[in-house]
Amino acid sequence: MYKEVREAWLAEQRETAIRPLNNDFFGGARRYLKQLEDTEGEMPELLKVKKERVKYMLMDLVELRLEKMFSSVITGVHLNDEALTQGERSIYDDLRRLLKAEEDRLEELGEEEFVVVRLLVDLPEIVGADLQT
Repeated sequence: MYKEVREAWLAEQRETAIRPLNNDFFGGARRYLKQLEDTEGEMPELLKVKKERVKYMLMDLVELRLEKMFSSVITGVHLNDEALTQGERSIYDDLRRLLKAEEDRLEELGEEEFVVVRLLVDLPEIVGADLQT
């Protein structure tokens, strides 16, 4: 599993597009980390370092993929849904829905009506602070 995590992490760093992962990738990685943690008591230093590296690569992989999803939603470029895991697909759909709702709300604010006011009485001349305008 270490090799799979490392390859996925390196590929995600190299590519601008989000790389496909199988739906159980993160589940398998979690089980692998749990297995490493269960043997932590009798673990030699090398395995401890390996566990820390796997944690780092997984966290960075998740951050890279989230950044790509955010960027895609903001720019309006649609991601390949096949490249996302089931959990990521849910996050991506929620992000798109939230951004669309916010855009709709902002458009409604911009559609305020103008009211024409007609003055039927003479008003005194408006003079500014400089007494000229």
